[in-house]
Amino acid sequence: MNRVNIWIVLLLVSVLLNGVLIGAGARHWFAPEPSPAAERPSSGPVMMRGNFSLRAFMRALPEDQRPLARERFEAASPHLRELGREAMQARRTASETLRAQPFDAEAAQAAMAGARDARARMDARTEAVILDILERMEPEAREAVLEAAFAPPERGARLRRSRN
Repeated sequence: MNRVNIWIVLLLVSVLLNGVLIGAGARHWFAPEPSPAAERPSSGPVMMRGNFSLRAFMRALPEDQRPLARERFEAASPHLRELGREAMQARRTASETLRAQPFDAEAAQAAMAGARDARARMDARTEAVILDILERMEPEAREAVLEAAFAPPERGARLRRSRN
């Protein structure tokens, strides 16, 4: 590669990077501000809103409760997988409907409602398993597990674990 070609490649890379940065900035600048109601939906599964962590929930369970909890989730797993597939297909359908030409607002709204309903069914089934596990626990243990499940994730914890 001669010297002129190198400068042309560098110029093209620079133009592409600037385009990406300008596009990201424009998306941020021109996107509508989210309403407070959009950040916290008033309806929908309670445990799945906010910062509930299923992984933290399972880790915080007392040792004697973990096998039973795994058994409950394994028993529900086929149904949860099917609900997950339905939710994924509903999201795909909604995405395709939103992109279809000519745009049909009613069809898009119906497809988005279908995706929302599919996700809600999956969340409700997951919550039923969690509630079944919680129902069998002592109040003190239940409180400790829920505190861990709703605790904000520790910043940098993943980074520290990867270094060790």
